[in-house]
Amino acid sequence: MTGAQASSLPPGGTWATPATAVLPGAVPVFLGMAPNGTSDFAGWYDNAANEITAAVHTAAGWGTTTQVSPPLGAQAWIATVSTAPVGTGALIAWISGTTGPGTVQVSIGTSP
Repeated sequence: MTGAQASSLPPGGTWATPATAVLPGAVPVFLGMAPNGTSDFAGWYDNAANEITAAVHTAAGWGTTTQVSPPLGAQAWIATVSTAPVGTGALIAWISGTTGPGTVQVSIGTSP
C-alpha cells in the first residue's frame, strides 16, 4: 500500500478527482479525520513504520507527517484510529495491543 487518497465535495458540487498517496503508509480502515476551523487533521496507522502518524491539512495543503506513537512492535495489532477536534488542534485515539483486549492510547496536537 502506498497511501490513502483524498477527495473533496463542496456543498451542491461534485466530488473532486482524488489526490493520490496523500497520507503515505496509511491503512484506510485505520484512518481518522477531523475538521477544525480552517485545518483538517488526520491520524492513521502507518503500516510501513508500524506506528500511528498524523498530518494537518490547511489551505497550503498537507503538512509534514508526524509520528504520534512509539513503534508498535512486530506483533502489534490495531483495531481503530479516531480523530476529533480539540481547541485549535485534534485528539487522535487508537486501540492497539499484542494480546487481547489491548490498550486505548491518545495523542493531542495543535495546528501549526
